Order: sequence, then structure tokens, then C-alpha cells
Amino acid sequence: MRKFLLTLTITGSVFLYGQTQTIFTENFDALTNGNLATDVTGTTAGQNSWYIYQGAAADYQVTTIDASHGKSLNLTTGAGAPPASGANTNNRYAYKTISTTANASNNLVRAKMDIYTGAATGKGRVGIQLYSSTAAIGGIVYDYETKKVYGQARVSVVADPTQTGTLTLTLGTETFPANSW
Repeated sequence: MRKFLLTLTITGSVFLYGQTQTIFTENFDALTNGNLATDVTGTTAGQNSWYIYQGAAADYQVTTIDASHGKSLNLTTGAGAPPASGANTNNRYAYKTISTTANASNNLVRAKMDIYTGAATGKGRVGIQLYSSTAAIGGIVYDYETKKVYGQARVSVVADPTQTGTLTLTLGTETFPANSW
């Protein structure tokens, strides 16, 4: 039975990846070192149509961490505890609008992001998330404190009333060393 399931899985994977379409690909190598954008209200785009939200423009720096990885986006979050109510002003958002439409048959999303783990004493999370015009679809997050990677998915629980939200899942038990890619 195991052999059959493995064969089915491999065949399914080949079939799915045979139906791919690249909608968006990006790196920061063509950008100028320094501020990614200057408008922290998210209204006006910066370099290569990137938008930023919250904090200061200096919190979003295009920089080279090491030569073998090219340019990167270095985000600096706010310090301190989140407020008791309302939006967390410590968060930083860098985002880009994707206007390309996927083929109707392509209902699989594959994303890749290189993350520099930073100092051993790091706090907070960094990640990549995909949104529709109305809500989050899914994403992947690295937690600097636990040194673990988490997956995110939008789920709807059929109940009375129906509950919809983002589910965060631990992806294995592997931890990643400080100051590494």
C-alpha cells in the first residue's frame, strides 16, 4: 500500500507542477541601496512599485548583507509592547500590488523567500503573505525568538456561525541558527 501511495503522490506532484504559471518574481538587485520608499502611509509607491506602511522610511532599507546573496530588504520594527487596543504600530509592512491574473486552472500558489535569521536575541516575525482583494490567502513566517518557520492558511470553519480566519501551523521542529540564511 505504501508503494502505491508514494507513486500516486509523485504522479500528482508532476501533474501539478506541469500546470504552473509564473505571476510574480522579484529580487532587490536592481534597486538602489537606501530607502525602499518614502511614503509610510502606503499611498505612494517607492522603488520598483513597492509600498511601505507604518514606522519611518529609514525602517525599510535596501542593503547588501553579504555578497553571495545580493541585495536584500532590511526591515526594522518598532520597539516595545503592542498597544492594549487598536493596531500594533510596531509592525512594518512592505508590499507590492500584483495585477497579473492567473489562468483559471492554476489554483496552486508556490512562493520562495530567503530569510536572514539575524541575531540570537532577535524578537518578532518576518514573512511573506499573499492576499486576495478581500483577505489573506496564506503565507510563511519565520519567528526570530523561537527560530522556527510557520505556515499560514486562510480557513473557514463550517459552524453556526461560520468562522473564518488565518490558521498558523508549525512546520516541523527544525530551528535555524542565528546570523544565517
